[in-house]
Amino acid sequence: MRYVNGMIGVALIVLALSYLSKDDSGLWSLIYGYGALVALLSMRSRVSPPVAWLGAIGATVAMFCYFALFFQMVPHLRGDWIRHGHESMYLVAAAFSMIPVLANFSCRLKGNGGLKTAEDPVGARRPSHGTNASGERQRPGAVVS
Repeated sequence: MRYVNGMIGVALIVLALSYLSKDDSGLWSLIYGYGALVALLSMRSRVSPPVAWLGAIGATVAMFCYFALFFQMVPHLRGDWIRHGHESMYLVAAAFSMIPVLANFSCRLKGNGGLKTAEDPVGARRPSHGTNASGERQRPGAVVS
């Protein structure tokens, strides 16, 4: 999942940079750059709960903005818009690429994957299979008190 989100972030950065050479580039570069920032943020292995919430909200906002901009262009499109590489094609691709990014943050919030909470303080040791709470190896069949 991290590699997919990394590729999405890099693709959106390339798209944002490609608009820098055009006349009305500032707004489009910011739009795609924002999506790239959210996608690259999802690559972090551990994030705090507020950052995960902000990432999920950011991915949702980016996805809905991409779709909204696309549907504003739809009335002006011809029947063969996909073959001509219209800007709306990039918006649809960017909108759908936010789905795995949002799924990443959603899974982190639901499953507490990589998040630190009060029940799991920093530095707490969890016993692994076959060890007790102090990390000592248990004998097979030993009664745990």
